[in-house]
Amino acid sequence: MRNALVTICSADVIAREVAWLWYPYIPIGELTVAEGDPGIGKGWFAYALTAWVSRGTYPVGTGKQGKVLIASAEDDADTVIRPRLDLLGADLSQVHILQQWRPILSDIPALGRRMRELACILIVIDPITSFLPAYVDQNHAEQIKPVLDRLVSQARTDTFAAYVVRHYAKRETANPLHKGAGSIGIVGTARSMLAFGPDPEFIEPEDLFHRQFIVAQGKENLAPRGPSLRFSLKKDAFAFLGTTKISAADLLQQGRNINMIPENYPGELRDKLLEALEYLTERLGGGPVRHDILLGEGKDLGLSTATLHRAAHRLKITRHRIRADTNGRIRCVTWELPGCPAPTAPPSTLGVAYQAWTEQLFRKPAS
Repeated sequence: MRNALVTICSADVIAREVAWLWYPYIPIGELTVAEGDPGIGKGWFAYALTAWVSRGTYPVGTGKQGKVLIASAEDDADTVIRPRLDLLGADLSQVHILQQWRPILSDIPALGRRMRELACILIVIDPITSFLPAYVDQNHAEQIKPVLDRLVSQARTDTFAAYVVRHYAKRETANPLHKGAGSIGIVGTARSMLAFGPDPEFIEPEDLFHRQFIVAQGKENLAPRGPSLRFSLKKDAFAFLGTTKISAADLLQQGRNINMIPENYPGELRDKLLEALEYLTERLGGGPVRHDILLGEGKDLGLSTATLHRAAHRLKITRHRIRADTNGRIRCVTWELPGCPAPTAPPSTLGVAYQAWTEQLFRKPAS
């Protein structure tokens, strides 16, 4: 019968051991999802992972050495990917980069053939939304799950690990499995999920390029949960700082309370940060405000640029680039509190209509 159910006796099933690219974080023949807010270190970590795989050396645990294919829609190969791989000490002969953007997940058998030709054991897809077929809406499980199921099937056939990156959604939740943008079917298909967040124990220095972040396993189906990992990120340096007990749920909670400031913060820094939190919460309560105006007002209040950026990070402030002409040049950047709707584009970007729409943003505040 055409629609008959196909079954198999459990005695006829051949058991297999799970193969690991990096135990216990990334299994081979499965999907691993990396999730976090923009600018938190997901891209740097993906390139660090690439370097570790290319050399066969890992900061913790055990793993395989092999070739990697990078598909990035956000970073250029010459100005970002290659310099970062150099800095991270990758074996460049083991790393391949997708040169022309295309929705590679619309033809997964072709992707599998290329993985076989290159003998790659890992593909990095960042972000996954940029490589989905045009007809797929990531918010609908019935559309995206069949694509991911085909990717997993191909990964098992050709013995590679699929590591995909997606951003967090704006919705508030205490459950890391529900925080990623799009359908729950994405993380549901994955056998491992890595959550990224700022290190809550890090005292931010004046150097705005110096950050610390945590990578915590939020889902693990095939092995015991691995320890969370702490990393330091500077303008020209990336370093593993050891393991921590901070969980994926902890990373979400620390961003939900504006007063959650590490107890080891020096008194003066703590006072200034609290002052900045109060200022931004009140100032942005009425809607988006130009970034340069906020920094100028903050300076008058004795708040440094670094302190305001730290406060903005803890408040999860959203930044929007406002383009002021038909050439797409950015005229200003606005800050706004989470939960506020993004600035709505005007009916036209031409002439008087656009000028009137942007006038309120560019008007200097009354003295």
